[in-house]
Amino acid sequence: MSEHLNFLNSFIQRIGRAQADKKSASPEEIIDQCHQLVSKNSEATSFSLATIILEDFSTLKENQKKEFFLRLLDQFSVDRSKLKQAISTLNISDEKQLRTLHNLTEPKSQELLRRLNQVPNGTAVLLKMRESLFFFKQKTAYEIST
Repeated sequence: MSEHLNFLNSFIQRIGRAQADKKSASPEEIIDQCHQLVSKNSEATSFSLATIILEDFSTLKENQKKEFFLRLLDQFSVDRSKLKQAISTLNISDEKQLRTLHNLTEPKSQELLRRLNQVPNGTAVLLKMRESLFFFKQKTAYEIST
């Protein structure tokens, strides 16, 4: 029930933003929406939320996109401490531990991308996101080398 309320609250806020000078979402707000998306089980709610995330991302300025990617890397990567713990106590013949290890090796970003890719035009927007990410990666490499 609370996840439906969170989604409705997010949706109402989005409508309010659209009516108030179409103010764009912040990278932090989009990351919060991403957390909601990977925790949702309802297909309809996930579909709507994924659409909102992709639309909101497209309104970000270049510096905000960089902030979004850095937050995404920080919050949606593999949890290394949990992975290290699982490896250190791994019993290779324990099927449950192997499944846990498998789940720990997949970053949350993988599920996020799967869900974002399901909406119409999702692949095209993800490719544009990838272009932005490559731009920042190249720019950062250049700044480090100079």
